[in-house]
Amino acid sequence: TVSNERSLKTQKSDDTQCVIRGFDIHKFYLDTPDYYVSSDYSSFQQMAKETMYRKKGRIIYRFISRYPVCAIDDSQLLTLNSANFFILNDEILDPYYVVGILNSSLMKFYFEKKFSQLKVLRSHLESVPFILCDNESKDEIVSLVKKIMSLDIKSDTRAYDEIKDRIDIIVNRIYKID
Repeated sequence: TVSNERSLKTQKSDDTQCVIRGFDIHKFYLDTPDYYVSSDYSSFQQMAKETMYRKKGRIIYRFISRYPVCAIDDSQLLTLNSANFFILNDEILDPYYVVGILNSSLMKFYFEKKFSQLKVLRSHLESVPFILCDNESKDEIVSLVKKIMSLDIKSDTRAYDEIKDRIDIIVNRIYKID
Protein backbone atom coordinates (compact mmCIF):
# COMPACT_ATOMS: atom_id res chain seq x y z
CA THR A 1 0.00 0.00 0.00
CA VAL A 2 1.25 3.41 -0.90
CA SER A 3 -0.02 5.92 1.62
CA ASN A 4 0.95 9.22 0.27
CA GLU A 5 0.06 11.28 -2.74
CA ARG A 6 3.67 12.41 -3.28
CA SER A 7 4.54 8.84 -4.22
CA LEU A 8 2.09 8.92 -7.11
CA LYS A 9 3.23 9.75 -10.61
CA THR A 10 1.08 10.59 -13.61
CA GLN A 11 3.67 9.45 -16.14
CA LYS A 12 4.58 5.82 -16.70
CA SER A 13 8.27 4.99 -16.86
CA ASP A 14 10.43 1.87 -16.85
CA ASP A 15 10.66 1.92 -13.05
CA THR A 16 6.95 2.41 -12.26
CA GLN A 17 3.84 0.24 -12.03
CA CYS A 18 0.13 1.02 -12.33
CA VAL A 19 -1.70 1.53 -9.04
CA ILE A 20 -5.43 1.39 -8.29
CA ARG A 21 -6.96 3.99 -5.97
CA GLY A 22 -10.32 3.69 -4.24
CA PHE A 23 -11.62 6.31 -6.68
CA ASP A 24 -10.86 3.90 -9.55
CA ILE A 25 -13.12 1.17 -8.17
CA HIS A 26 -16.76 0.95 -9.22
CA LYS A 27 -19.40 -1.70 -8.81
CA PHE A 28 -18.16 -4.56 -11.00
CA TYR A 29 -15.34 -2.74 -12.80
CA LEU A 30 -12.09 -0.83 -12.40
CA ASP A 31 -11.12 2.30 -14.28
CA THR A 32 -7.90 2.13 -16.23
CA PRO A 33 -5.30 3.40 -13.76
CA ASP A 34 -4.10 6.98 -14.25
CA TYR A 35 -1.37 6.80 -11.64
CA TYR A 36 1.88 4.95 -11.20
CA VAL A 37 4.20 4.22 -8.30
CA SER A 38 7.83 3.28 -8.08
CA SER A 39 8.73 -0.36 -8.54
CA ASP A 40 11.01 0.07 -5.50
CA TYR A 41 8.73 -1.09 -2.71
CA SER A 42 11.05 0.03 0.11
CA SER A 43 9.25 3.38 0.39
CA PHE A 44 5.81 1.81 0.85
CA GLN A 45 4.16 2.18 4.23
CA GLN A 46 2.87 -1.38 4.20
CA MET A 47 2.58 -4.04 1.61
CA ALA A 48 1.25 -7.56 1.36
CA LYS A 49 3.56 -10.18 -0.05
CA GLU A 50 4.10 -9.41 -3.71
CA THR A 51 2.70 -12.83 -4.64
CA MET A 52 -0.68 -11.70 -3.27
CA TYR A 53 -0.78 -8.87 -5.84
CA ARG A 54 0.08 -11.29 -8.60
CA LYS A 55 -2.85 -13.64 -7.98
CA LYS A 56 -5.74 -13.56 -10.39
CA GLY A 57 -9.29 -13.33 -9.10
CA ARG A 58 -8.56 -10.87 -6.29
CA ILE A 59 -11.56 -8.89 -5.10
CA ILE A 60 -10.61 -5.22 -4.86
CA TYR A 61 -12.87 -2.88 -2.89
CA ARG A 62 -13.06 0.75 -1.84
CA PHE A 63 -11.88 1.18 1.71
CA ILE A 64 -13.48 4.61 2.12
CA SER A 65 -17.18 3.92 1.60
CA ARG A 66 -20.35 3.28 3.58
CA TYR A 67 -20.93 0.00 1.71
CA PRO A 68 -18.98 -2.39 -0.51
CA VAL A 69 -17.98 -1.23 -3.97
CA CYS A 70 -15.90 -3.97 -5.50
CA ALA A 71 -14.60 -5.61 -8.65
CA ILE A 72 -12.49 -8.56 -9.71
CA ASP A 73 -8.88 -7.74 -10.58
CA ASP A 74 -7.10 -10.10 -12.93
CA SER A 75 -4.53 -7.47 -13.93
CA GLN A 76 -2.36 -7.94 -10.85
CA LEU A 77 -2.39 -4.25 -9.98
CA LEU A 78 -0.94 -2.64 -6.89
CA THR A 79 -3.39 -0.79 -4.65
CA LEU A 80 -3.20 2.56 -2.92
CA ASN A 81 -4.29 2.66 0.72
CA SER A 82 -7.82 3.76 -0.31
CA ALA A 83 -8.24 0.41 -2.07
CA ASN A 84 -8.04 -2.95 -0.37
CA PHE A 85 -8.32 -6.48 -1.66
CA PHE A 86 -8.90 -10.01 -0.53
CA ILE A 87 -8.51 -13.43 -2.05
CA LEU A 88 -11.05 -16.10 -1.29
CA ASN A 89 -9.67 -19.21 0.29
CA ASP A 90 -12.95 -21.02 -0.10
CA GLU A 91 -13.66 -23.68 -2.67
CA ILE A 92 -17.42 -23.13 -2.41
CA LEU A 93 -17.64 -19.36 -2.88
CA ASP A 94 -16.91 -18.19 -6.41
CA PRO A 95 -15.31 -14.71 -6.48
CA TYR A 96 -17.80 -13.58 -9.15
CA TYR A 97 -20.69 -14.70 -6.93
CA VAL A 98 -19.18 -12.82 -3.96
CA VAL A 99 -18.77 -9.64 -6.04
CA GLY A 100 -22.40 -9.96 -7.19
CA ILE A 101 -23.63 -10.27 -3.60
CA LEU A 102 -21.41 -7.49 -2.21
CA ASN A 103 -22.38 -5.01 -4.95
CA SER A 104 -26.10 -5.67 -4.54
CA SER A 105 -28.59 -3.12 -3.25
CA LEU A 106 -29.36 -5.49 -0.38
CA MET A 107 -25.75 -5.41 0.86
CA LYS A 108 -25.71 -1.63 0.49
CA PHE A 109 -28.77 -1.52 2.77
CA TYR A 110 -27.19 -4.06 5.17
CA PHE A 111 -23.97 -2.05 5.51
CA GLU A 112 -25.74 1.29 5.89
CA LYS A 113 -27.91 -0.08 8.71
CA LYS A 114 -25.38 -2.30 10.49
CA PHE A 115 -22.24 -0.14 10.36
CA SER A 116 -21.96 3.57 10.97
CA GLN A 117 -18.44 4.03 9.66
CA LEU A 118 -17.30 5.56 6.42
CA LYS A 119 -14.91 2.64 6.00
CA VAL A 120 -15.42 -0.89 4.81
CA LEU A 121 -13.40 -2.94 7.25
CA ARG A 122 -12.29 -6.53 6.89
CA SER A 123 -14.42 -7.42 9.93
CA HIS A 124 -17.46 -5.93 8.16
CA LEU A 125 -16.88 -8.09 5.10
CA GLU A 126 -16.32 -11.17 7.26
CA SER A 127 -19.70 -10.56 8.92
CA VAL A 128 -21.64 -10.71 5.64
CA PRO A 129 -24.02 -13.65 5.79
CA PHE A 130 -23.27 -15.38 2.48
CA ILE A 131 -26.04 -17.81 1.69
CA LEU A 132 -25.17 -20.96 -0.17
CA CYS A 133 -27.93 -20.96 -2.73
CA ASP A 134 -28.93 -23.39 -5.44
CA ASN A 135 -26.44 -23.81 -8.30
CA GLU A 136 -28.80 -22.23 -10.83
CA SER A 137 -28.98 -18.92 -8.91
CA LYS A 138 -25.25 -18.93 -8.20
CA ASP A 139 -24.41 -19.66 -11.82
CA GLU A 140 -26.77 -16.92 -12.99
CA ILE A 141 -25.08 -14.34 -10.73
CA VAL A 142 -21.62 -15.49 -11.87
CA SER A 143 -22.69 -15.24 -15.51
CA LEU A 144 -24.23 -11.78 -15.04
CA VAL A 145 -21.15 -10.46 -13.21
CA LYS A 146 -18.90 -11.73 -16.02
CA LYS A 147 -21.25 -10.16 -18.56
CA ILE A 148 -21.27 -6.79 -16.80
CA MET A 149 -17.47 -6.90 -16.57
CA SER A 150 -17.23 -7.41 -20.33
CA LEU A 151 -19.31 -4.31 -21.14
CA ASP A 152 -17.93 -0.99 -22.25
CA ILE A 153 -19.77 0.53 -19.31
CA LYS A 154 -19.16 4.15 -20.20
CA SER A 155 -20.94 3.70 -23.53
CA ASP A 156 -23.50 1.07 -22.51
CA THR A 157 -24.90 2.34 -19.22
CA ARG A 158 -28.35 0.98 -19.99
CA ALA A 159 -27.13 -2.61 -20.22
CA TYR A 160 -25.03 -2.05 -17.09
CA ASP A 161 -28.07 -0.84 -15.14
CA GLU A 162 -30.25 -3.68 -16.44
CA ILE A 163 -27.73 -6.32 -15.39
CA LYS A 164 -27.27 -4.70 -11.96
CA ASP A 165 -31.07 -4.75 -11.53
CA ARG A 166 -31.20 -8.42 -12.55
CA ILE A 167 -28.48 -9.27 -10.01
CA ASP A 168 -30.47 -7.41 -7.33
CA ILE A 169 -33.58 -9.47 -8.14
CA ILE A 170 -31.65 -12.73 -7.80
CA VAL A 171 -29.90 -11.64 -4.58
CA ASN A 172 -33.23 -10.60 -3.06
CA ARG A 173 -34.68 -13.98 -4.01
CA ILE A 174 -31.71 -15.82 -2.45
CA TYR A 175 -32.08 -13.84 0.79
CA LYS A 176 -35.88 -14.22 0.68
CA ILE A 177 -36.53 -10.46 0.45
CA ASP A 178 -39.82 -9.56 -1.19
